[in-house]
Amino acid sequence: MAASKPIFPSPDFFGLTKTILCESLKQAAKRVMEIKRNMPYLGSKLLSEIFSKTLEHELAIRLTKSLGYEVKSPSSDNDPDLLFSGKPSGENAVEIKCASGNGWRGGSLSKRVAPTLMVTWDGDFESFYVAMIELKHSEWTPSGANYYAPTISRKKLYQRTDRIDIVGTIKPKIRKDGNPYANGALQTDYDVC
Repeated sequence: MAASKPIFPSPDFFGLTKTILCESLKQAAKRVMEIKRNMPYLGSKLLSEIFSKTLEHELAIRLTKSLGYEVKSPSSDNDPDLLFSGKPSGENAVEIKCASGNGWRGGSLSKRVAPTLMVTWDGDFESFYVAMIELKHSEWTPSGANYYAPTISRKKLYQRTDRIDIVGTIKPKIRKDGNPYANGALQTDYDVC
C-alpha cells in the first residue's frame, strides 16, 4: 500500500539501508538482551527505551562511517534522534520511534516534523519491522484522559501512502481460504536480521 514516491527525503538520502539498519538493530538487541538477562525484573517499556537509545547510538556510529561525515545521536530530548552534519538544515534530522507491540507512543515533545523510523520487533528482539514516514505532531492520536502519550497504531501506519517499508512489511492478514479478513485485520511480517 506504500506509495512509490514519498514527499520527504527517502531512507537512501540518509544512508539508511537495510544492511545498516539490520547491523544496528542486531547490536542494540544484543545489548538489551544482556541487560534483560541480568535484570529480569525490568519491564517492556524500560527495555524499549534502552533499545531505542542504543539503536540511535549504533546507527550514528555506522552512518558516520558509511557516509563519511558525522551523524550524531541526541544528548537530550530536545535534540533529533539522528542529526546528519552533511545535510542542509531542515533536511538533516531523522526521528526514531520504537515499540514492542502494534502501536507506537510519542512523548509530549513529539512535535518535530521529520522523517521518522517506526521500529518494532517480534519476541526477544529476534526479528524486526522498520518503516519510514514523515510524521507531524497533528498525526498522533491523542490518548485518553488517563494517559499522556499520543499514539500511532499499526493500522494508521499501514494506511499511510507515504510509508516506506525497509525491514519487514505490514500487510492484510489472510484467511485460510486465501482472502483477507473482512474486518481489515493486519499482520506484521518481521525480518530476521
